Amino acid sequence: MHIADFIFKTCVNGDADGPVGITRLAHILNERGERIDGKRFHVSIVHGILCNTAYIGFVMYNRRDSRTGEARPADRDGQKRAVALLCLST
Repeated sequence: MHIADFIFKTCVNGDADGPVGITRLAHILNERGERIDGKRFHVSIVHGILCNTAYIGFVMYNRRDSRTGEARPADRDGQKRAVALLCLST
């Protein structure tokens, strides 16, 4: 199972002991020996994965001008709905 799948499913469904918070989830991943870029999971890494909208299929395009690097006005942002990467239903 992909690590992100495991994180989302465990966060939603809990484990055998009941609901699981971010701290407990990081501890479970480390107990399983999972690593990200060769490093142990930390609460901030798990939180970042859970808050990253790309994991649920929401992608933003053209947020900055390619020539100047300046942010574009909100009405010019290209909002696209991508195919969902994870299935949260069980």
